[in-house]
Amino acid sequence: METYADKILNSLPAYAKDYFKGFSTMDTAIFAGSHVFTQPMAADGYKFLLFTSPIPSFIIERKRVYPQTESIVPVNPYQTHAFSEQKKVTPFYPLLIKKPHMQEIARITHKKEDISFENNLYSFSPALQRLVKEFMQEAAQKQTGYQFILQSLETQIIVHLLRHMETNLPSPVLHKRYNEDARIKKVIDYLFDNYAEDFSLEEIAGFANYSPYHFIRFFKDCTGKTPFQFLTEIKIAKAKELLANTNYSICEIALSCGYKNRTHFSNVFKKAVGASPRDYRSNV
Repeated sequence: METYADKILNSLPAYAKDYFKGFSTMDTAIFAGSHVFTQPMAADGYKFLLFTSPIPSFIIERKRVYPQTESIVPVNPYQTHAFSEQKKVTPFYPLLIKKPHMQEIARITHKKEDISFENNLYSFSPALQRLVKEFMQEAAQKQTGYQFILQSLETQIIVHLLRHMETNLPSPVLHKRYNEDARIKKVIDYLFDNYAEDFSLEEIAGFANYSPYHFIRFFKDCTGKTPFQFLTEIKIAKAKELLANTNYSICEIALSCGYKNRTHFSNVFKKAVGASPRDYRSNV
């Protein structure tokens, strides 16, 4: 039976097919690509270009994008896009998801199907890299039960993209936008990976080689928020996720999000969300 990757490969010009190796289910395809082309293209599904290193810029309709190390750019169905140069590159990973399948997941998670992604540059996080790698390994090895594992990985990848990118969907989530300044990116990655740990302002300022005073100003100039505000948003986003999708007690959630006690967590949560953790869970 023809997979989604087979269908896409068969639609490519003959000269391009040898530069892409596909890994696929019936609804999702991930390719390992080693060449980029200047020929304009458009897909009938959602496309995400995953980069592990900088490669030539490309244009989505009229917007020029400059891929950086560990970055992602989403392309919506039928959006025309093309690279500025035709050349061999370090591996990059086009990820394509059929439009009906993406819309079905969006309907389940956000009660809205007509989804559109903002064509910005986002972080290709270690968590997503792990999911993509496992997907390709399962698709290649085809061990017993691989179809079930691929379906699970496929869903996790889609939910991750919906959580961490800007879309027209309701219920805003916390977006981990890629920032071209490597110092701020390093700090942001640290905050996402260690939000539940204890660390001082001096420690995170050290990642950017700034004094705490100058670091706060620099961080706010880049993100629009102070480090404390940014960290709080990460914690609250994680708490909302746990409240909606697990049976953990509020005390357990407070501790897992880095709060020493339930009372402090509840006060911070209510100030940020407008409802107590208990009321938020009930409404969800």
